[in-house]
Amino acid sequence: MERSMNRRSAVYGSSLKRCAVPVARVAALGRRLSWGGCVLMVAASLVLSYPAQANDDSSATVRQKARMAQKFGRPGPVYDLAVRFSRKGAFEEARILLLALKRPDHPLVLNQLGYATRKAGRPQEAITYYEAALKLDPGFLQARQYLGEAWLQLDKPDQASKELAALDALCGKCKDYRDLERAIRAYTDGGPAPSSGW
Repeated sequence: MERSMNRRSAVYGSSLKRCAVPVARVAALGRRLSWGGCVLMVAASLVLSYPAQANDDSSATVRQKARMAQKFGRPGPVYDLAVRFSRKGAFEEARILLLALKRPDHPLVLNQLGYATRKAGRPQEAITYYEAALKLDPGFLQARQYLGEAWLQLDKPDQASKELAALDALCGKCKDYRDLERAIRAYTDGGPAPSSGW
């Protein structure tokens, strides 16, 4: 057993170096994911250090979330914890949790994975997650908004404008439309794009 733990520790340490995640921030998380085998234990132990905010929902409408829960099931408490990590700016930790869920069939998980990936500085990779979420649910407003913002990060405002037009067709001048419109305007004015999300 001891030899097995040492081997796992070496594998875990080398993978942390490869992904450049701060060791101190995710050591306990990684050990529990690698050795404990139960992601829910991670959620329970970390929830205390990342308390809930007043509004724990993303900007996806309540109706959209209810529809997705009915069609795809609820993503669960680990997803909720990953959202909290993202809100605290711990994007790599959020990615670790979301990837551990192994839910490539849930739009909320894919969208949140895209968000954490984009905010971690990898917009091209994030686009693949947003597109996968939209393939499962073409009417997912927040995924369209975030996809548009990723296109802006890649200096492709025409692609972002296509997402804006899609949002206009889906929801008119809803919050996600206005947020993306504001980001496009800031991009074309040469200023920093407003930060979406929380």
